[in-house]
Amino acid sequence: MAQSIGSLFSTDTLIQGLTNAGYAVSIADAQQPDLPLIFVNQVFSNLTGYTPEEVIGKNCRFLQDETTSQTALKTIREAIQSHSTCQVQLTNTTKSGRRYLSQLTLFPVFDDNHKLTYYLGFQRDLSAQDNLSRSLETLHENLQAIFSSMSEGVVIQNHAGEIIEANAAAQSILGLDLEQLMGKTSIDPSWRTVHEDGSPYPGEFHPSMRVLKTGKPILKEIMGVYKPDGSIRWIQINSQPIIHHSDSDNSNAVVTTFSDITHLREIESSLRHVNFELLQKIESLNVLSKSFEQAQQIASLGHWILESASNRLVWSDEVYRIFGVEPQSFEATFEGFMKYVHPEDRDALNHEYLESIEQKRTYNLTHRIIREDGRVGFVQERGFHDFDAKGEIVRSVGTVTDITEQHRKDFEIDNFVNLVNNQVIMSRTDLTGKIIEVSDFFCQVSGYSREELIGQNQNIVRHPDSPKRLFKELWNTIQSGKTWQGEIKNLRKDGSFYWVESRVSPDYDHLGNHTGYISLRLDITAQKALEEVAIKDEMTGLYNRRHYNHMLHKEIQRAKRQGLWLCFIMIDADNFKKYNDTYGHQAGDEVLKQIAHTMQRTFKRAGDLSFRLGGEEFAVLFEVEHKEDGLNMSEKIRQAMFDLNIEHSGNLPWLRVTLSIGALLMNPKQTYVEEEIYKYADEALYKAKANGRNRVELVNEHDVELF
Repeated sequence: MAQSIGSLFSTDTLIQGLTNAGYAVSIADAQQPDLPLIFVNQVFSNLTGYTPEEVIGKNCRFLQDETTSQTALKTIREAIQSHSTCQVQLTNTTKSGRRYLSQLTLFPVFDDNHKLTYYLGFQRDLSAQDNLSRSLETLHENLQAIFSSMSEGVVIQNHAGEIIEANAAAQSILGLDLEQLMGKTSIDPSWRTVHEDGSPYPGEFHPSMRVLKTGKPILKEIMGVYKPDGSIRWIQINSQPIIHHSDSDNSNAVVTTFSDITHLREIESSLRHVNFELLQKIESLNVLSKSFEQAQQIASLGHWILESASNRLVWSDEVYRIFGVEPQSFEATFEGFMKYVHPEDRDALNHEYLESIEQKRTYNLTHRIIREDGRVGFVQERGFHDFDAKGEIVRSVGTVTDITEQHRKDFEIDNFVNLVNNQVIMSRTDLTGKIIEVSDFFCQVSGYSREELIGQNQNIVRHPDSPKRLFKELWNTIQSGKTWQGEIKNLRKDGSFYWVESRVSPDYDHLGNHTGYISLRLDITAQKALEEVAIKDEMTGLYNRRHYNHMLHKEIQRAKRQGLWLCFIMIDADNFKKYNDTYGHQAGDEVLKQIAHTMQRTFKRAGDLSFRLGGEEFAVLFEVEHKEDGLNMSEKIRQAMFDLNIEHSGNLPWLRVTLSIGALLMNPKQTYVEEEIYKYADEALYKAKANGRNRVELVNEHDVELF
């Protein structure tokens, strides 16, 4: 910055402005060899202590001493030589000898012909600022020394939660050096911190982060911090906000101090453990002082001690309770004890007691007692004896257990076992179905002796009419640990049959091991006979319409479970009214019987069900693996009836009895509307008649309404 003196001093405004701003102004004559001062303002005089008269004509070197920066002086000399501007800080000395730090700015001033004429210098006193900086530096050094030497960890975080300072103690406690800590925030995923109860302590809820958010201090909070080596340090934390006065509502930073209390927690934990063990021992002693008596009361077991020398008998409280009297309500004696023993058992008890002493052994005897209220009970008494070195008895010790309830249960069990043995068809088998036990009633109903049954397979009584699928379902059920229930037709030794309502369950031993199966059966032969009357057609012996209605749903569900096609065919004798009109109703009834007999010969498997639905209308429910088999069976019954060649002059063109059949073959993967099944088969039957009779018509699957 170079200006002409004319433009510079066209007014006193510049100098006055610098003076008002507190700058010391001086002007040196650049035309003179030593650059003497030709002007100083009042601020210069106030700062240096020199009057204008004392400095005019002198070079500014009089203000310098040995402490003045040589670098600053070199900068000034180079600026003067190059006629350029410079700004330096240097130490000057006042008239009184006080040193002060000032900032000097030096400008060369040129005239209108660009000739250097003056140097304008203005300086500001930096002493106060320098003193403050030194004080702050000293304070910082002192604080840094305190900061570094503190045993507590100290961490400072900025407004973003980033660590900007951490002392040595913090680094040691956290297991990270300063470089690793700098810039790290509480929400850094590498931190692993926990609450006192061991639950995770998310970083966003750490005290420092909460202080930054709320501006409120948090004191004495406990947190566990895992170090990089996997060890945990427990720290007690105090976090304080650092708030600038210009922004009093928000935390600009936060300082957190924390103490390592890991050892203290270990001591506290040890003390708690010791205290807990002491409390447990005290509690155990209290419990032990009562538990023996309580255990005796729960088990209805009392104990007694008889000292031989003094003949002193001691009963526990439970012995009194067993005899039906208040504990310790009187002094126990042997005679008092015998009073409660049933009169018929006293001699046996006394004999056993004396004999055990003589033989120096324990004794065990069950006998009856008569309680205080007159009720009879049962007890089991056990005892042993202590003898001295000479073989003389010292004392007898024994227990009395009230087994009245157990005796009652044993009695009921014996009665129940007798009941089962005499009135229930019971058998036990091993896991393979081999019989290992039977009741007397099983032998009585089946006609086999116990010796003939033991070791045989359970199927020794299976009737050949029983469907295989029934027993497959039974075995699948019981082998899965469940109970099977159902009706089974069995075979006696003499070839006759009987029906049972059976319940078969897994059998277990006393340890819970699966050992086999137990079967309980009730003889329902008479009941089944009555049912047969109710569900059979009297003339043909086939099942009636009522049984069809009862069995349809069951057969559908069974076929679906087994993945088989269920076939429902409806059968009708062609032109049967003409047959009755021509040959008479008695002959017609014989034809109906022939149709029924042909059905039974054709559909003779255990699961096949043949029905007379009414008049000359018949039906069959049967299962097949393949759809084609259903059609083949339908054709088979039609052909079998045709082959009988029963004369029927009114049934042209065959002149014999023929059958029309409508068949519905039900896919096990589909669900049908049961109420519609009869309708579809009946429509197919009608179609067979309409298409010429003596034929089988299948229901079109596309015409069937599914559920």
